[in-house]
Amino acid sequence: GEWVRRIVDALGTGSVVFRNTRRSVGGFPKRELFAVELKPNAKYRMLVQKASDADSDRSFDIMVDGLLRTKYKATWADDERIPWLLDFLKKNSGEKILLICEHPDVVNALSSVLAERLGANSLVTFTEGMSILARDRAAASFADDRGPMLMVASEIGSEGRNFQFSHNLVLFDLPLDAALVEQRIGRLDRIGQTETIRIHVPYVKGSAQEVIFHWYNEGLGAFGAPLMSGGELFLKYTETLIAAMADPKHKLSEFMEKTIPLVQKDSEALRKNIEKGR
Repeated sequence: GEWVRRIVDALGTGSVVFRNTRRSVGGFPKRELFAVELKPNAKYRMLVQKASDADSDRSFDIMVDGLLRTKYKATWADDERIPWLLDFLKKNSGEKILLICEHPDVVNALSSVLAERLGANSLVTFTEGMSILARDRAAASFADDRGPMLMVASEIGSEGRNFQFSHNLVLFDLPLDAALVEQRIGRLDRIGQTETIRIHVPYVKGSAQEVIFHWYNEGLGAFGAPLMSGGELFLKYTETLIAAMADPKHKLSEFMEKTIPLVQKDSEALRKNIEKGR
């Protein structure tokens, strides 16, 4: 299924770059996590469950969300993250903000929602569906002081572009591939970044989003320091992680109590090994 492809992706070579640890380089910015626990919208969660039952491969994927699955009679306003995001953007209107989500369809759906509410000039999009020229223009416009304050990017926005003039990163969703999380943060975590990077992660309480948030936060420690590894641990804990994401109602607390401490231990051991240059 779909997640099998992602497991294969998770074995990428991205983590090797951290073998030369950054401690010896110095001058890198700090990271600060702003976890945003959102209250579930019961009606919407029921629709997400329905979509998930109809397509179990995507049970923990943003693809089940109302932004895309209109056949379940959900609107974008039902997604718990949208009201939070609108409020967040209003409160931080003077800040350059990079928002990254996994799927270009979500970028497009989200952008149209935000443009409708905030005005078309308030944001730029950045996806693989755009030509390189269009992407260059979007990046230049985002970098301009007088340009849009928000860039909504798909995963391709985490590759090879430096946005160190922005200090706020919104992770609208979290991918299963740990290397991608580090790549996303890496867009802002560059030499030249003058402030602490503020990483904003909204997740719905009791949902698959909460499971994967804990996996990255307490388990892998991915938001506080560069993630040197993740692929190996993902393979080791795949079944447990997927099971908890597919049924958070019954499995979240057990996942937190039993699995997360083991992941922490493994993650710390891996970090030490990589730092020793093994």
